[in-house]
Amino acid sequence: MVIIMVNLYVTPNEVRSYLGIDSSEYSDTRIQMLIEMKMDMIDKVTRTTWNGNRRIAKEYHDLTTQWFRGGMLFGNGIPVYLSYTNVTKFNKIQLQMLSSTYSIETRPEGRNYGQWWADYFMGILYIVNFIFYQGGKELYVEYLYGRDDLPGAIKEWTLLLVVKDLILNERFTWNLEAGTNSTVNYSDYIKHIDERINEIEKEYRPILPAYVASRVESYYI
Repeated sequence: MVIIMVNLYVTPNEVRSYLGIDSSEYSDTRIQMLIEMKMDMIDKVTRTTWNGNRRIAKEYHDLTTQWFRGGMLFGNGIPVYLSYTNVTKFNKIQLQMLSSTYSIETRPEGRNYGQWWADYFMGILYIVNFIFYQGGKELYVEYLYGRDDLPGAIKEWTLLLVVKDLILNERFTWNLEAGTNSTVNYSDYIKHIDERINEIEKEYRPILPAYVASRVESYYI
């Protein structure tokens, strides 16, 4: 059995403190489940993972449509736009050539002298290697990605997503209606949370090129 250790973006105690409740209201297990679900969503939206976590991605890419974007013999090389940014390591870079598959991750890396190089921060892999047209999916890439920092906005984003779920669940459980004599107007509060979530998402959602890979999978390691 593989045990996955994940560094949370917000702790159950911080969620309970924000709501002004104690552990008798919501258990660590329940809140942590929600936190990890929201972290997974945030990682996909921001195209990376945070707080020292690492994920592994496995992707297939078409190279035939990328020749004009960088060139092979003159220029940067053939750009391959990965699905995630802040790459830390390439495990596999495999080119399909006719009936054979060539692994080039162990071959020289460098813009001017290697067979490949990468913009690790932006998540762009450049192939400086001759390749025949293979009808698509000529390249398989497996890589690690993630950041060590945890911006306050990412922490807040996670917190608000969890809090929103808990509040909506309480309304369902107790059949509370917006506009009652309760001291909390749930509709207005949820609207406030959504507005703040949208502000943070606009700041951290990167522009994703239309010609990125068909992603195979991505998971914590």
